[in-house]
Amino acid sequence: MPRYFFDVVNETGTAHDHQGLDCNGPDGAKRQGELIAIDLRFAPDSEGRTGDKVAVCDARGTVLYSIPVPVDV
Repeated sequence: MPRYFFDVVNETGTAHDHQGLDCNGPDGAKRQGELIAIDLRFAPDSEGRTGDKVAVCDARGTVLYSIPVPVDV
């Protein structure tokens, strides 16, 4: 299974995911990125996360998807 990485991007910079997760291809990685974005929305420090995004990257560092953290779920 290929490994994908889920970086959190905001106006102050990028929090890089150095571990990544094994997913069933790009579609599985996109679904995982969407779940991470929803988790970020409900995190205890979620106040002010508007504009944050989850960048789903392949092993080479290519951004495949940029998923916004939802304002309302």
